Amino acid sequence: MSSDTTSIGFAQKVLRDYTQTMKPLAKACGCSSTAVDIILFLGNNPAYTLARDIVEIRGIRANLVSMNLETMEKEGYVTIQTSARDRRQKEIHLTQKARPILEKGQALQSLFFDQIFAGIDPQDQETFVRVFKTIVDNLDKKSKKIQESGA
Repeated sequence: MSSDTTSIGFAQKVLRDYTQTMKPLAKACGCSSTAVDIILFLGNNPAYTLARDIVEIRGIRANLVSMNLETMEKEGYVTIQTSARDRRQKEIHLTQKARPILEKGQALQSLFFDQIFAGIDPQDQETFVRVFKTIVDNLDKKSKKIQESGA
């Protein structure tokens, strides 16, 4: 591994800038940034409908997911039902009321990625995505080994 310090803080910089990009949307719709994140997660990943998915995959703390989902349900952005697959779990689905936030959020996501990939050759972008996916897969394998070993 090279000693180049360019990559130090990369993930934090991306996350911080992404969060700043999404803040005006949360403010405009009168909901929390976490609620916007949840709407985007559910809208962009329709196979994942459980609160546990939001916690494990999106990485939002369980208490924040729970509090935000309760508010979002009261305000009509989501419906929450007992899962047919596992009665202990609740399935979350976006309502039509969430659609404008989802669409605006997706447009902001697209703009965000256009901006951070500006000036980067499309072939290099594809390489970056492929390498990034491999790193994520390797991290998942490492995490699974640690869990299986009981460490």
